[in-house]
Amino acid sequence: MSAGIAGVERDWEYLRFFSYIALPVAFAGASVSHSISSEATMRRLFILVSALILWAITLCMPVFAQGTMLTVSGAVEKTNRGAFDPFYDGFLNFHDKSFDKAFEFDWAALAGLPQQSISVAADVGDWPAETLEMKGPLLKDVLAAAGASGKQVTLYALDGFGLTLDPEKLGAHDWVLAMSVNGKPLGIGGFGPLWLTYDTGGKKAPESEEKSWVWSVFHIEVE
Repeated sequence: MSAGIAGVERDWEYLRFFSYIALPVAFAGASVSHSISSEATMRRLFILVSALILWAITLCMPVFAQGTMLTVSGAVEKTNRGAFDPFYDGFLNFHDKSFDKAFEFDWAALAGLPQQSISVAADVGDWPAETLEMKGPLLKDVLAAAGASGKQVTLYALDGFGLTLDPEKLGAHDWVLAMSVNGKPLGIGGFGPLWLTYDTGGKKAPESEEKSWVWSVFHIEVE
């Protein structure tokens, strides 16, 4: 299934969610509220409707967990997909990537790994004033889950930028593939799907270090 087709299906599931669950619940709450004059009762109704919508969203979370976020290829002992296909792997093909075997992670698979909470700050001009709270799995845990056996890895961003980490650089920090910042999932158009970084220990990392924090990571090649 191509990425485009999968995206359309996810959008359809999203619409179905609002059509079948969220919207009916919301409209039901709205119609009932017109017949209620008590302010306290209306507040209780609002809380109930909100809780029902959140419950419905929870039921539909598997829809949002579908789709590949990260592909680890090269020297990996585990595989959960076939060899590179120039059609179905259109974006990888666009970046001239190919492989005989690879391991794919969706959101649920990455979230199922032990999660690390880190505080990150950098001494660069456009960095926010506050320290960013990030959360995600350790890079080494991701590589272990894929059975990576190579000596170095190259992480690729959506724009094609690649950063190679040799054994020395890999061991220099507890690298984390952040999935969220300040409690919000990273998305395409921002720093998502994944942002490589590490805990700066309450200090501001110099710009030379910040340059190695690859964001929009979608592919890792193990050699």
